[in-house]
Amino acid sequence: MAALHPRYWSVPAENPVELVILLLTQWRHLLQSALLYCSGLVLLSALLLPQAFAAETSSARMLPMLHFSSTAEEQQLSRYGGVGTIGEDPFGQLWLASRNGLLYYDGQQIRRLSAQNSGLANNLITDLDTQDPEALWLLTYNLQLQQMRYADQQFRTLDLSTQLITGSFNVARLFGTRDRIWLLGGHRLRYVDRATMQLKEIGPSLAAVVNRYARVSHTDEAAPDLWMLTDQGQLYHWAEQQQQLSPVLQLPTAEPAEAMLAVDDILYVLQHKKLYQLDPAQRTWQLLLDTQTLDASAHPFYLLYHQQQLWLSGPDTGLIRYQLTSGISHRFVNVPGLTHGLPDNHTSALFIDSLQNLWVGTVNSGLSRVALRHLDAQSFGLANPGLGAQAIRPLLALQDQSWLLADHQYRLWHWHPDQDKLKAFPEEVQAYAARQLNDGSLLLFGNAGFYQSDPDWQQFRWQPLAALQDKTFATITASHVDQQQQLLYLATYYGLLQVNLQNGEQRQFSQPQLKNQLVTIVNMATRDDGKLWLLTRAEGLLLLDPKTDSWQQFSLSEFPGQAYFDLKTDSQQRLWIASDQGAFRLQLINGQFQLDSPVLGLTADSNEILAVHLSADGQIWLNNSDQIMVYQPEQWQGSFVAAYQGLQLPLPAKQLLSNQQYLISGSANGLNLLPLQLAKQQQPVLIQLRFSQLQTFRRQINLSQQGSPAVVALDYEERQFRLQLQGFSSGDLSTLRYQLKVPELQQDWGPATDQALFDLYNLPSGLHQLQIRWLGPDQQPSAQVLTLQLAIAPPWWRSNLAYGAYLLLLLILGGMAGLDLRHRQQLKARHLAQLAEKEQQLRLALWGSGDELWDWHLAEQRMQRQNCLPQLNSPAQTCPFLLEQQLLLVHPDDRAQVKTGVMQHLAGTSDYYQASYRLKIGPEQWLWVLDRGKITERDQQQRPLRFSGTLQVIDELKKVEQQLLQLNNELEQLVQCRTGELAQSNQQLLATIEQLTNTRNELIEVEKMTSLGAMVAGLAHELNTPLGVVITSVSSVEDMVLQQQKLKSAQQLSAQFFDDSQQQILTGCSLAMLNLQRVNLLIVAFKKLAVNITGEHLAWVKPAEIWHSQLHLLKDALAQRQFQIDAEIVGELQIETYASAFTEILHELLLNSVHHAKVDGAARIFLRISLQGDQLHLHYADNGVPINRALRGQIFDPFITSSRQHGRVGLGLSLLFNLVTQLLHGTIRYQTDEVSGWFDISFCCRLHRSHPEPLVSQSFPTVSKVLDK
Repeated sequence: MAALHPRYWSVPAENPVELVILLLTQWRHLLQSALLYCSGLVLLSALLLPQAFAAETSSARMLPMLHFSSTAEEQQLSRYGGVGTIGEDPFGQLWLASRNGLLYYDGQQIRRLSAQNSGLANNLITDLDTQDPEALWLLTYNLQLQQMRYADQQFRTLDLSTQLITGSFNVARLFGTRDRIWLLGGHRLRYVDRATMQLKEIGPSLAAVVNRYARVSHTDEAAPDLWMLTDQGQLYHWAEQQQQLSPVLQLPTAEPAEAMLAVDDILYVLQHKKLYQLDPAQRTWQLLLDTQTLDASAHPFYLLYHQQQLWLSGPDTGLIRYQLTSGISHRFVNVPGLTHGLPDNHTSALFIDSLQNLWVGTVNSGLSRVALRHLDAQSFGLANPGLGAQAIRPLLALQDQSWLLADHQYRLWHWHPDQDKLKAFPEEVQAYAARQLNDGSLLLFGNAGFYQSDPDWQQFRWQPLAALQDKTFATITASHVDQQQQLLYLATYYGLLQVNLQNGEQRQFSQPQLKNQLVTIVNMATRDDGKLWLLTRAEGLLLLDPKTDSWQQFSLSEFPGQAYFDLKTDSQQRLWIASDQGAFRLQLINGQFQLDSPVLGLTADSNEILAVHLSADGQIWLNNSDQIMVYQPEQWQGSFVAAYQGLQLPLPAKQLLSNQQYLISGSANGLNLLPLQLAKQQQPVLIQLRFSQLQTFRRQINLSQQGSPAVVALDYEERQFRLQLQGFSSGDLSTLRYQLKVPELQQDWGPATDQALFDLYNLPSGLHQLQIRWLGPDQQPSAQVLTLQLAIAPPWWRSNLAYGAYLLLLLILGGMAGLDLRHRQQLKARHLAQLAEKEQQLRLALWGSGDELWDWHLAEQRMQRQNCLPQLNSPAQTCPFLLEQQLLLVHPDDRAQVKTGVMQHLAGTSDYYQASYRLKIGPEQWLWVLDRGKITERDQQQRPLRFSGTLQVIDELKKVEQQLLQLNNELEQLVQCRTGELAQSNQQLLATIEQLTNTRNELIEVEKMTSLGAMVAGLAHELNTPLGVVITSVSSVEDMVLQQQKLKSAQQLSAQFFDDSQQQILTGCSLAMLNLQRVNLLIVAFKKLAVNITGEHLAWVKPAEIWHSQLHLLKDALAQRQFQIDAEIVGELQIETYASAFTEILHELLLNSVHHAKVDGAARIFLRISLQGDQLHLHYADNGVPINRALRGQIFDPFITSSRQHGRVGLGLSLLFNLVTQLLHGTIRYQTDEVSGWFDISFCCRLHRSHPEPLVSQSFPTVSKVLDK
């Protein structure tokens, strides 16, 4: 928000010019002084006294604006080029002639008929005509007249270029009547017969070329009267019945006319930027409008009539509206920053469809639409030269029916729309809110203060607010003046202020106790008793008593909304509140608020109400960001004003004002002006909807073309389909919701959706009636219902052929059932015979085995026995049976076992019954038996009915079992004895193993100490000789120095002796230094034996490259011995290992060959690096004499060497061993075949082959040649 600077500005009461005249008439001798005084005063007045309303602002004006739809249903056609002509066919589709082909709009999307797939001779369409109810007529750039039938979109072509001389006749436009297509151009009247497509000429030849036709609307269609204009401005009349062509009148200018149309008996002509009205009967013309007065660059070419309005368009013209009743004209142009304005000033086509939509074609931006039927709102923007339309908002409805406005820089403007006057306030006076007192003076509110003017608006006095000085948030959020026009109340973030308008006294009220200390007060209202209502953004309502400075808070939590935007009071002191959940009226009864109205302003898209306004006649006006709503009091019937009715969006909060005629509201780009009688004048929205297409998984059925089937037939597999709607509306189709009902399946309408398509699944076969209706913005259903008859074929298994197959199958099954019955009878007889045979076999088997078969019928307590055991003296084969009596024959020790087994099986807890027990066969005589059985029959409640089994004598088996048990006991005793002996032997073996382990550890320690002693002895031996030489040399040097000092003290030191002694000293020092360096080298080599991996890092290395680098490093030593090098290395092999350790291994191997290889002939070194899984194997050999057998077991010990006489220390192989075993965790072995020796080294590593290759053998005759390569 711009800062408002406090200033005092006024106009002096005296006129400087009158003062000069007075001085000249009275004192001539003071003429020169008076002139100087007058000139200075006039200059000072011009600089310091701006004229607030001395002249109208000529550089700024209120620019009228139209809302051009840009929703999905009105697609932009910039990709298709300019639109030349627009027409509507009988089915409601729009056809567009463009420079990129023939286009059509079906209410849903734009499509193009190209020359390749539709038969068009040329893609550049110059004109089209839709007067023919059966076909579309169009003209291409190469003079091809084509007819396209709507039913099948088949084309017929008439080549006009072969029948006309193009030099004198160039067809540019078409004009259709009932049975003719008239051609513009040439010196004669020409038309094409629609039925025969033959070109005909009528009437005499004219002196000039005909360039415009017009048809009188009320004449007979069979013989219409035509009005023609030539390119020299001559008007002719052709009477079809009289076959007579006669001149009527001459236009003021002998030039071609751009457009002409006939309305009843009046002609309207556009000629050279001027609009004329012609009366052929009176042979007079009248100039209605000179478009150069609107804009000199405007050049209208197209003319259209609609309800006492003429619409003009053309290059650099935009859109011009001329009111025939009032003579007022408005020009609508492309305004930078206007979202829904005219997209392009180069308009190229005009058309009004059957729903009263104005379609405007442009050269570069395609197609736009204006809903003329509902053009209720007038929109205006503040236009400054070079700035386009600027944001402007209304501040105040003034007493003279004018308006006080503020632009985006808070500069004030006075606007009277009826007089089309716009005046600017002084630039110093800036405000973002205002009020007008009864005497006409203004209160203009800015940051930290306000201006107060006189009734004539000539003086403006700035009054700062002391409570807001040096405050961060110095904005005045709301204002209110009491009924006596004496006290001004101002709401700020720091509390409520009161200003006495008579004496300027200021008062700050106390702060109410609220949760949020920085409270936003959105509006205020006064009660009859002088108390003040204050509405906060989120804390509810506050009531202030200014006399006692006391506050009362009212919570609105029980009413709709969490945030509040506006507050108004009606004549009965009831409160209207706008919230984020609608608007509602509250009435205070007995200290409690009660909801006194329904919640208004609820729509399908938004419930947020930003402003509420009560007009003088009681109407309730509301607005959200997308529309304005007006409700009649107590009836609560609302009307909506949306974008398609001319409303510029979005709408801000608290910007609804009204006077006696209009309601005004702000927008993002300007102002919206609505008549207060809007609710009574609104036209109902016209909607034309129809079915577009039905899409199944296998085909697409077009339902919008002429001749579409009355009943759509679908296969049973096509029950899942998508039904698409299309159509046009005089309003906005995007605000509609759609509902579907299938009466055969449901009684209620389905849920509403905003998509004009429906997906249906698995409808049953049969005839269905799909019904679709739509809901408007007020959620009221439409009276019209779209109906589609749908016939779904039954599935193949319910067809007549299937029923015939079912009957045949039934007969076959009946025959098969008879054969099966006969076969079953035969099988039954056979089975009975087999059963008798099996029973005989069972009896024989029981007799042979000696087992008894028993069958216990539980319900009858009856036992049936077969093959009874002779030892038991069993009763008859069938006898009564009781379990308790039978248990008396069982041995007392076995009774519990037998009873438990039987009861468990009868209870179902075991799968079968089995028990071995002793039966009594005589006094003190018992027989062992094995009793086994299972329940073989149960009732419906799963209770056992039949229990069958066998009884077997096992007396002999039990005797054998006793013998086996006794033998087993004897074996167990023997095993226990042998186990004790084995345990004792095992203890002795463990003791022996422990003793051997201790002995091994002792040997290892002894071996370690021996190795350590040998290593220390070796180190001492290697250091002893050079250190002895150093001691001897140092002692000799010391003696020589002492002798020099002694001779010098005795003054007997000669020069010859001094020189000789100096030479001996230098020789001794050199000898000592050489031996100390040898000691240092020994220590460095010895330190390498301790492998340290702290500083080592794994890295990817190529063994081949490291091998070549070591050969290059030792090339001199290898060349001196004339070694021949052979290597086998996998090409491009990469491994991840310790690079320095791998390098040191190859280095020590090469040094070992150089220093110790004893070769009689040519020396040779061989290296092979191979892979086995994740193991890297390194085989290294030379043809030298193998290591002495006595040293082979010690070669990896430190200070072991066979060349100590040559100065070798013997640490190389020891270092090699430590690197392989300790750092790489690998193995190293030295092997020999008594002819030569070699080293085998293996260790794990990560392998990577970027380009795997086979082994490559590289032979190097000499090292020098290798290095030269």
